[in-house]
Formats: sequence, C-alpha cells, structure tokens
Amino acid sequence: MRKILIIISLLVLIISTFSSSYDVRGVEELSYVLAIGIDKSDNKTEPLTLTLQIVKPDLSERGGTKISTEIKTINCNSFNLGIAILNLENTYELNLSHCSVIVISEELAKLGFENFISTISNNIEIRPTCNILICKNSAQNFLETASKIDDVSAKFYNSFINSAKTTSYVTPCNLSNFFANTTNDVKEPVAIYSYIKNNTLESLGLAVFKNYKMVGRLSGNDTLCYNILTNNFDRATIEIYNPECPEVPITINISKSKNPKIKVYLDNRETSC
Repeated sequence: MRKILIIISLLVLIISTFSSSYDVRGVEELSYVLAIGIDKSDNKTEPLTLTLQIVKPDLSERGGTKISTEIKTINCNSFNLGIAILNLENTYELNLSHCSVIVISEELAKLGFENFISTISNNIEIRPTCNILICKNSAQNFLETASKIDDVSAKFYNSFINSAKTTSYVTPCNLSNFFANTTNDVKEPVAIYSYIKNNTLESLGLAVFKNYKMVGRLSGNDTLCYNILTNNFDRATIEIYNPECPEVPITINISKSKNPKIKVYLDNRETSC
C-alpha cells in the first residue's frame, strides 16, 4: 500500500510539473518593449498617441546577435487600451518588463497626465526603476531618433542618463518616486528634461511638477543646486567668470566631501504661486 501511494505521488508531481510549463512562453514568442512614448493626439475621441520602441533581434551571419528596434504608434483613449490594440497588431505578445524609460512630451506634461500615470505605475510588468523623461519634442520623434542608433539595447538609456548624471545637470527620476511625490505634501515630483539636437538625444535640467502638471523647468545649474540640497550630488565641472575678465572662463572640478546639512526657516509671510 505504501509503494502505491509513493507511485501515485510521483505521478501527480510529474504531471503537475509538465502541466505548469505548458503555458510558459519562450523568449522567441515575446516582443520586448525598450521604451514607451506618450503624446497628445489631435483626435478628440482618442486624445493620446502611444508609441512603443520594440527590440527586434537580427541574427548575423557570424552567429552573433545584433540588436535593432522598430517603432509602433497608435492613437488611443487610455494606456491599457493602446497596449491591447498594439498586442493584437503585433506578431508576438508585447512584454514591458525591460522598459527603461517612459518619454512624455512637454505639451502633454503641461496639460497633466493624472489619467494614465497611476495606470502605468500599477502595471506589474513595468519596473518601478523605469525613468521618467519629459521631452521638448514629441515623444514619437524622440523614440524614432533613438531607433536610428546602431545596436541599441536596454543599457542605452541607462548610460544616456548616467553620463549626464556625472555632470550633476540631471538627477535620476524613476517611476516609483515620481508617482509617490505626486501625493507628497512636502516634495513635488521632477523628471529628466530631454530633447533632440542634431539627430542625437540630450538631457539637461529637470521638469518641475505641481502634482500631475509640469509648471516649470530647472536649468543645468539649478539642477546642480537641487542635487546638492537633496544629497544626490556627486561631482561636477563648472565654469565661473572673473568680472574683470569676463571673456575668459575658469573651469573648476568640484566633488562632495560630506553630506549637506539643511535648515529650513518658515515665516508668516503670504506667498502666491
């Protein structure tokens, strides 16, 4: 009797093991989204333009793998509906787990995006470390420019952000912190400000928000001060000018020696925004 129970238990284990792997999708059956772009569309019934930059592996003759990307764009009235429609049109199922950045146009940011940022934040596939970028140009053009870069990969956007971080003219702005700060009584959200220049991507300064709407922009020097005050400063190269010889700048390398000590004084004077 004991042997029969052992055999039955083994059979159940084997069946459950193979049945659980039945629904597992292979890598070749998925389309990985590298970046998401969102613009305001001209269609009143479909106010959003959703753009996806999708990784498209291309096996080379030498047996290596060259990474290229393609752009998919659609007008929609919600983020989830746009993803669902693009899934129907795409050959393989879209996977958002490798998304590195969410690019939102400045035009849409100034109008506010309360209606979809919570949806994106609650999407279990999108990583909370995904960075938020506000672009001066349209998000679609931004991603189309990025797709022209040879052998682009998920590391491209991280290196793009980290290289600018060494100057302290930007600061990391991930999705989880951005969404948390939209309801923070003390701290307002910020996002990396980016743009297209001479067919390349650049980032400088921060887009400043009040809740869900962009209300202003910090310059590179402003962002450097912001990094010092928020203890995100590492090092930077700055230029200062001698009033007696303003045409000759002096370049100075500065770095953090210790954490800042910040004191805030409040008074009863009325302020207005």
